[in-house]
Amino acid sequence: MENLISNTLKANLLENAPVIIAYHDLEHNILWANKAYQMATGLSLQEIEGKKCYSVWGLAKPCRNCPVITAIKTGEPAEAELTPENQDHWPETQGSWLSKSTPLKDENGKIIGAIETAFDITEHKGFEASLRESEETLKFAQSVGKIGSWWYDPVMRTANWTEEMFRIFGLDPQPEAVPYEDHRKIIHPDDWDRFDAAVTRAVTEGVGYDLELRITHPTGKIGYVNSRCIAQKDNDGVVTRLIGTTQDVTEHKQADEHIKFLSTAMEQASEGIALSDLEGNLTHVNQTWVEMHGYKSPGELVGRNLSIFHTPEQLKNEVEPFIASMIKNGHCNGEVWHIRKDGKPFPTLMATTLLKDEIGNPIAFSGMAKDITDIKKAEETLAESEERLALAIKGADLGMWDWNVETGEAAYSDRWATMLGYELDELAPDISTFETLMHPEDKDRVNGLINQHFENTDFEYNVDFRLKTKSGGWRWINARGRVFDRNKDNKPLRMVGTHIDITDSINLQAQFIQAQKMESVGRMAGGVAHDYNNVLSVIIGFTELAIDGVDPTGPLCDNLKEVLG
Repeated sequence: MENLISNTLKANLLENAPVIIAYHDLEHNILWANKAYQMATGLSLQEIEGKKCYSVWGLAKPCRNCPVITAIKTGEPAEAELTPENQDHWPETQGSWLSKSTPLKDENGKIIGAIETAFDITEHKGFEASLRESEETLKFAQSVGKIGSWWYDPVMRTANWTEEMFRIFGLDPQPEAVPYEDHRKIIHPDDWDRFDAAVTRAVTEGVGYDLELRITHPTGKIGYVNSRCIAQKDNDGVVTRLIGTTQDVTEHKQADEHIKFLSTAMEQASEGIALSDLEGNLTHVNQTWVEMHGYKSPGELVGRNLSIFHTPEQLKNEVEPFIASMIKNGHCNGEVWHIRKDGKPFPTLMATTLLKDEIGNPIAFSGMAKDITDIKKAEETLAESEERLALAIKGADLGMWDWNVETGEAAYSDRWATMLGYELDELAPDISTFETLMHPEDKDRVNGLINQHFENTDFEYNVDFRLKTKSGGWRWINARGRVFDRNKDNKPLRMVGTHIDITDSINLQAQFIQAQKMESVGRMAGGVAHDYNNVLSVIIGFTELAIDGVDPTGPLCDNLKEVLG
């Protein structure tokens, strides 16, 4: 009776168990299934009996890694998770199951089938997925924020790190806990004592800490971290664990240093720098701007409007168009006259920029001003000098040339062209123009002198040669020039010089030489005539004496008279 009751109880337990249970034959056909199985599939026992397990669940083929098949095949218990993720065509509505199967044997140990139990793990899997998602979200958040988390066991003196902790320190992740002493290799030597003291106090007194520390990467690179912790205590007030975060603040630190550097550079800049809101109210000015405008401190200007630096006429005629151009183009550069505190105007070179936020909305104006009073005076002086030079060149009737030796480009003045009968736009701006117009007989001599000057600047380039005019004639030119720029190898880069037409001088010189020749011939002819007269006087004297000694009526006398003419 006890066995009967026992078997009945066992049958009821199997029939009403909260997990699904089924008995399979060697062909994997279901011979029996409990109520939980029937409820899970929505089928009655009659609809289940004699069918393959997979067909009962609406599948076309056995489950991948089916534990029933494995148990019957191996004779050993088997289990597998059956989920929509690891099975083909497994409906989401069927959830996820942990299936376990044990081979069923007869009294001789022969396998006659298998008992399958399955547990609904859908909710558990959901928890696992949520946990994984939370872990991934935390990992992503830590990666984005460059924040690693850790906990420290003061008894074992070891710390467990998240992956981000390893990344911050430039190390490969490892599953093992990190010995406390290994932190000494990471924390900068100059910061170790401060860190060690904070940890010791947290462990002994339960006081958390918030530290900025330098760290040393395996590459030797120095980084910065912010490390925080709280202490967890047991019921007796003994610290059992430190929990904390470590954030990589290297970029923030570098950004802060960069901002400090820019701020220092702005304050010490030799140009005046000012910031204003979009209404033109000053929010910041450096000391150069302050002193440039005749004030003593930034406090005198911050909060005031930019209009104090301009007259109403300037605001209308100069400043408003300037600002309009800046708003349109994002920046504007140019000369703008400002007014000092004492009311005196002075010229500035302004570079103004429209500042925008991350999404492109205008937020402020920035301006950089340079007092160009001295430059304007220098420009005036230079203009006067250039005017005097131009007058001197014009008065001397000089033609100017400027030769880029590297490129062959050459700039000629109007007079350089007109002295040859050309207009300037008729000549190519190239050294070949000069070479083409030069008389063939002069080229070698001129080029030789140019090369001598290239090799030795002390050698003066001063030469006379002939250039062909537009009408086909030749004009004599005197050229002077000098190399004004050389490269690091002392090769000439730029040569500048003058031309002057000396044709009339050459012609006058030729006429003078001809006159000198004629004068020499005249002097020679006079000398010859003088010598001839001397000889002739002697002849005449002797002829006259001979006439006196001959018969006046004879033929000899007639001949002598013929000599006297």
